[in-house]
Amino acid sequence: MLCTLLTDFGEVDGYVAAMKGVIASRAPGIPILDLSHQIPPQDVHSGSYFWGMALDTFPAGSVHVGVIDPGVGTERAVCVATNGSQILVCPDNGLMSHWWRKQDAPKAFRVETSEFWLSDPSNTFHGRDIFAPTAAALAAGRVRPEDLGAEW
Repeated sequence: MLCTLLTDFGEVDGYVAAMKGVIASRAPGIPILDLSHQIPPQDVHSGSYFWGMALDTFPAGSVHVGVIDPGVGTERAVCVATNGSQILVCPDNGLMSHWWRKQDAPKAFRVETSEFWLSDPSNTFHGRDIFAPTAAALAAGRVRPEDLGAEW
């Protein structure tokens, strides 16, 4: 079991470190692997292509967090998807589409509970406040994707 991160944050500030801190605090001992933080800003298609090429090579049970989110602070949904082996946590904005098309029977769930989120989530840092803690709960085995909300 491990947790991966894909963002468009770059690596010159503390945003990636903050997400790692949340995951490490809530899922101690789970390795965190950086896939890339160099996706061009707000380029959901590039992030989707990246995930589509890479994710199926990871061990079963891996949890993948993707935050390339032009819609942060809007009403866009948070989703979790799985193919029974990999689990993806990301905004509902097309980020998982390349990966999705390669799967035999993927399932996606709209996250309808804020139980695992940080209290009082920021309008601009859902990566730290929503996506990272949700991924940590999944990686630590405290929740299953289907327990987070309705299937799409």
